[in-house]
Amino acid sequence: MKPKFLERFPTSPDLLPFMLDSANDSVTVIQLSQQQFREASFLDQRIIKPQIPRGSVQWDDLAESSGQTTAKPDFIFHIGHVGSTLISRLFGELENTHALREPLLLRNLAEIGELNGRPHCSWSPEKYQTRLKQAIIWLSRTYQPSQTALIKASSFVSAIAADIRPHIGRAIALYVPPRRYIATIMAGEASRQELAHLSGQRLTRLHSNIDAEPLRLWDMDAPMRAAMSWATEMTSLVQAFGGEDSDDVKWINFDTFLQDPQESLSQITGFFGYKHDAAQITSLVNGPVMRQYSKAPEHDYSADLRAELLREAETQYAGAITEAMNWLDEAGSQYPLLGKALETGGT
Repeated sequence: MKPKFLERFPTSPDLLPFMLDSANDSVTVIQLSQQQFREASFLDQRIIKPQIPRGSVQWDDLAESSGQTTAKPDFIFHIGHVGSTLISRLFGELENTHALREPLLLRNLAEIGELNGRPHCSWSPEKYQTRLKQAIIWLSRTYQPSQTALIKASSFVSAIAADIRPHIGRAIALYVPPRRYIATIMAGEASRQELAHLSGQRLTRLHSNIDAEPLRLWDMDAPMRAAMSWATEMTSLVQAFGGEDSDDVKWINFDTFLQDPQESLSQITGFFGYKHDAAQITSLVNGPVMRQYSKAPEHDYSADLRAELLREAETQYAGAITEAMNWLDEAGSQYPLLGKALETGGT
């Protein structure tokens, strides 16, 4: 028997297709309120609480119950630690957007997408493409017809950004230059721990992107691993979108955004085509969202504090950062995709 909540699934954005269980070919669906979507920094395991209703359903049953939508979502792609949560929260304050931050289902699909077409992939290429489109339709449901879903993907989802691109409206690609990125990672204990945990996966992706295996993880200190991570995420985005702005993709340097957030936010809002006025933008950039740590809004954080922490990291790790930058420049001359990434986001 199909779960009762399937009857509401086609029209209820409260019902979030949360996580893929590939072994059982099922999807866990959870129920969130509009306010919970608005508050959530991440739609992954961190949001799960005992009181949140959930159920499991076979993928094909969920697809069967789904309606179709002609409204394509917009996307925020990024390289990590570059203000994507902040920008998503700012747009989430607009009445005509429904902001979703890092839905876990897309990361599940990215894991399959990286194997797409290989003999050991559990899905055929046709099934992968069909289901990716279905998942994006599911995530596109909104509370009002006038709203557009704005999905901030995990940085890992950039690996399948080229596959996602045909199914979306417009996207921004967020980055900072590599020296700034390395300092950002080194400035925070949590980001350094994440770097240690994820460097192996990122190196595998980078080697796949450049079609060569020149690096050895055991030879890399933390700033070098941060430089490699920047290279991984930027080459993934350049593969998907090229290195220039287009009708459907706009590249955003987060440092430039912070220099004039009101003008930058207005430009991005216009690019997406969202209704707004100058007073709204002014209110947003002067409001509490800009003064909170976006991943944990209970903590204060500001552009000035960020700049101070980055200056300290740049001083403390100056020599190692320079060595990492020298490697990036040399590798960029050897591998064209990385060279293009440096051309796009190197300054």
